[in-house]
Amino acid sequence: MAAPRIASVSTPATAGPPATTRIGRRLVAVVLVLAVASGGVAWARSGDSGQAGEPGREARAAATIRALDTAWDNADRPGFRAAAGPGGGGWAARTFANLRALGVSRLSWRYVGTVSSGAPTSVTGTAGSGSPFSGNVELSWRPPPASAGSSRATVTVPFTFRDDGAQVGVVAPQPPVGPLPLWLAGRLRVARVAGGICVTTGSAAELSEVRALVSRAVQQVRNVLGTRPPGVLAVLPNDTATTRLLLGSASSQIAQVAAVTSTVDASSTASSAVQVVLNPALFDLLRPRGEQVVVTHEVTHAVTGATTAAMPLWVAEGFADYVALHDGSTPPRLAARQILAQVRHSGPPRALPSQGDFAAHKPGLGRAYEAAWLVFRLLGQRYGDAATAGFYERVRRGGPVAAALRHTFGIDPAELTASWRHSLDRLASG
Repeated sequence: MAAPRIASVSTPATAGPPATTRIGRRLVAVVLVLAVASGGVAWARSGDSGQAGEPGREARAAATIRALDTAWDNADRPGFRAAAGPGGGGWAARTFANLRALGVSRLSWRYVGTVSSGAPTSVTGTAGSGSPFSGNVELSWRPPPASAGSSRATVTVPFTFRDDGAQVGVVAPQPPVGPLPLWLAGRLRVARVAGGICVTTGSAAELSEVRALVSRAVQQVRNVLGTRPPGVLAVLPNDTATTRLLLGSASSQIAQVAAVTSTVDASSTASSAVQVVLNPALFDLLRPRGEQVVVTHEVTHAVTGATTAAMPLWVAEGFADYVALHDGSTPPRLAARQILAQVRHSGPPRALPSQGDFAAHKPGLGRAYEAAWLVFRLLGQRYGDAATAGFYERVRRGGPVAAALRHTFGIDPAELTASWRHSLDRLASG
């Protein structure tokens, strides 16, 4: 597959006043996406004569995975547990329950030994000794029908196995290079809402909280777009370690963000299913109003297809905040206090936020988000929600910003920039 690229969007968080400062990043067209290595299969073989039984162990591991695949196809819960082999019953029962609760369909399992990197399957001890070893399993499935996206998702996940000489048992999945499928992330609690699926690996109270936030977010998106948005999959892990597993290689980018929107398998096609993954380390620090802004921001990314679209970040992030702050309950003096402080000190920026302004390491990242929001706030006040959403959609579909501005509003980028700078001056002085 292609080299990693950003294919999602994230929202930053602060423990201060609700949703007043947001520092985020857009992972490809701004949760992210790491491509899973693909290529030929290399069976694990060792030059050590003590490993002479490895080919037999590989065959038994492949047989275990085939048995799991068959049992799932037959909706055979006892058979699925039995197929997991010695010591794997508990893992299998939890995984089967997760899959059924999520409504996952068209799931296939395939043992591939080692992938194209050429690294051998790790081995400790001799075949049949009961010692653990690891092997890769290719998983392909259709994500939950109530979540956005229709493509099958495919990832390769390393598993720890144990071989007793007669059967290879599944011990547990290991952290993959890419995202870990949600249904392998531990015991799940699942609730459905109009327009989405809410999941947590935590408590029933946390599930109730996410359900309320997503329900409100879907309604807020509908208020601006004028139509019911497609479904969204929102996840609140019980710890940051699980968040990192669900995001895979995106985990290095979550230190300052409260939530990330990503495709579930690191793919970047327009039909890829997406997930909103909350980062409890920061999300739990927010006040209720801040939590709602973060969730609505990310749901907007998810349901409008921003995750896999290549568009200017000021458009993607500005529109998401336009929806999240649309009710006007957070005034600009709070929601845009960083950019307004800069305007008071040195005047308004000479240009709209650039791609580089949204770099996660760059000082003043919060100002870029606030500045982008105020562009859309200006457009919404002058032209209304329908026209503003129409402009966003034209750009999301790949249209140049200048052409979209002319077609939708009859203005050019210079006119928009001048109006925006004037509004910044007015807000800062007021």
